Amino acid sequence: MNSLLIEINSKEDKRIFTSLAKRLHLKTRLLSQEDKEDIALAGAIDAGRNSGYVDEQVIMNTLNKLKCK
Repeated sequence: MNSLLIEINSKEDKRIFTSLAKRLHLKTRLLSQEDKEDIALAGAIDAGRNSGYVDEQVIMNTLNKLKCK
């Protein structure tokens, strides 16, 4: 299965695209801003997994610095 993500700027464009999708018997789903952020976070996590080993102390130091801000 393939997915296509289209960012729509107007209600009229949204109506046109959803109408076309229904006509073509395609599934549609509106993504909220939170959904888009979750997708981006998942991508960042996957990229981090593939970037190699990071020492636990480096992570803890970074978290402590963020906590103090």
